Amino acid sequence: YGEERITPPRIAAVGLGIVGLAVLFLPQMSGLEDASAVPGLVSVAIGTASYAWGAVISRPLVRELPPASIAFWETFLGGLALIPLAIGIEGWHPERYANFVHDPVAIGSLAFMIVFGSLTAFTIYLWLLRDWGAFRAGLYAFVSPAIAVLVGTLYGGEAFGWTELVGMAAMFAATFLAMAPARSARTSAASG
Repeated sequence: YGEERITPPRIAAVGLGIVGLAVLFLPQMSGLEDASAVPGLVSVAIGTASYAWGAVISRPLVRELPPASIAFWETFLGGLALIPLAIGIEGWHPERYANFVHDPVAIGSLAFMIVFGSLTAFTIYLWLLRDWGAFRAGLYAFVSPAIAVLVGTLYGGEAFGWTELVGMAAMFAATFLAMAPARSARTSAASG
């Protein structure tokens, strides 16, 4: 769409990030006994591709409207659409919902996720999308799994070994490569 250039360093960054993800998560995938996880993995891949495509085509919209407004309406309308879907899948159990309403931990958790996990995080992402472009704003996809592994190791007692270290290093290196200024900008700055 003429928004950003696909350069060799960017292609290398995406390739290195994918290798890092594979190294990070393949040990967990090798333990699957059957193909029951395949539909879920395909769904995640389709969702990720859709999210990336949406970031690319929505950048002009983010330039026209305030990111906080877009984040609010996306969260609000998405939540409204998911309520009947959740009831359809989980079923209607009034006692479960009554218990939820009287549980301060559940209400606090929901409020935290709405305010910080959705509205604030999505607003920041849209600002980055507007100012940096879809490629650089999407780099969180390389950093988030590495942070998740660290949190799982520190707080969940999950295993951490060479595979996780190499995968995380590759993902952070991919992020660094993608964030590095273009060679022509460095050359012109050095000569100027």
